[in-house]
Amino acid sequence: MRILVIGGIVIGVGFALFILIYVTFPSRNADVHNEVIALQSSNGKSHIYLKKKVWGMTSDNQVIVISNSAKKDFEPNKNADYFYPGLVPFLYKFNRDTLFIYTLERANVPPNFHSDIHVIQNIMDSPELYKLYDNESYRKLGISLLSR
Repeated sequence: MRILVIGGIVIGVGFALFILIYVTFPSRNADVHNEVIALQSSNGKSHIYLKKKVWGMTSDNQVIVISNSAKKDFEPNKNADYFYPGLVPFLYKFNRDTLFIYTLERANVPPNFHSDIHVIQNIMDSPELYKLYDNESYRKLGISLLSR
């Protein structure tokens, strides 16, 4: 009986150490995937970038930013980037120097974001956004998908 109790304690401590190491050093256990889409103004002088970062063992963490920086590896900067955290559909349309965003939550307008390209955030409630997303009906409206 004592051997079973001691064995259970050793296994429990080992499991706890594994979890502690996994949480403490996530970069060793997580793959990071970045995607960058460049958008250029009609006069060619201004660019903005839609950037998506997905990470985690099951790719269950995501952030999307609209940025003036083309840097593929990035950390969101709330003073310079529009910041959209979470795993929600993110749809966009670029037309005549205007970027239309279709998502669930409004990002704060960053004080250090400057561009000739205007960003218009269309905030939709969940059923409305998923109706647009469902059956890829957004494509009929010329809207593109950045995140599912």
